[in-house]
Amino acid sequence: MRRISFSPDGSHIVTASYDNTAKIWELEGGQWREKTTLQHSDPVMDACFSPDGRHLVTISHAAKIWELEGGQWQTKAIIQYSSPVASACFSFDGNYLVIAVANTPRIWELVDGEWKQSVALKHSSLVNNVSFSPDGNHLVTVTADWTAKIWGVVDDRWLEKDTIRHYDPLIIASFSPDGSHLVTASNDRLAKILGLEGGHWQEKKIIQHSTLVNGASFSPDGKHLVLSSFDTDKIWGLTGGQWQLKATIETSGLGRNPSFSPDGYHFVTTSGYIAKIWVLKSKENDDSC
Repeated sequence: MRRISFSPDGSHIVTASYDNTAKIWELEGGQWREKTTLQHSDPVMDACFSPDGRHLVTISHAAKIWELEGGQWQTKAIIQYSSPVASACFSFDGNYLVIAVANTPRIWELVDGEWKQSVALKHSSLVNNVSFSPDGNHLVTVTADWTAKIWGVVDDRWLEKDTIRHYDPLIIASFSPDGSHLVTASNDRLAKILGLEGGHWQEKKIIQHSTLVNGASFSPDGKHLVLSSFDTDKIWGLTGGQWQLKATIETSGLGRNPSFSPDGYHFVTTSGYIAKIWVLKSKENDDSC
């Protein structure tokens, strides 16, 4: 299994798999049940819902945009490229979609119900991962030259603002829900947490793991962060302005792509062909972890 993420209301999960499918699961009676299978002709490398839950993007050698109509997911657009697509992400207002392919991420805009390409961001190396900030004014791109580039909107143009460097290839970079923090995770066994100060991103915390860091995700309130590496998921919490280790969960095999539920009480991880759902805290005890 390649990727897993919750829908915005927490009632559905989408999984992307090497078996050429993305599957949508629905929570019924406390159990997750398979509801829909979306087919590709190649392994599905990524899948995510739009913030309003009405759209879904699945990526393989092509990117497919789906729309929920009458309870069924219908194909709205198929975007073909000569190179495999690496990653895709909706903006938080759902009106934009960034797709990483080769060395040029492309931003698509929803105009009168149709998806149209609006901007292309040229890089000198392959782009592996992309993500919008919550306000839509920043975009982070992860490249094969071991850097993450942060782009900002200036006078309606996307310009490079900051560069974050690691010592080995990066796996992912993502913003916190309030847009005040950014985390990068790398094969160099480091995760870096950055904060936005005076219009620039400053290092706040460097977290060392014993193995490569293969995934990272903030909780919805931005106060927790889960990092996945080989055999462990580590949960960090923001206390008094400092990031501190809260819990270590033993897993089997290489974990990847952790994701919190919208209410912050659950998160999911994938390892091999297995996805696991964990309880982070109970509603009766919000301070537990």
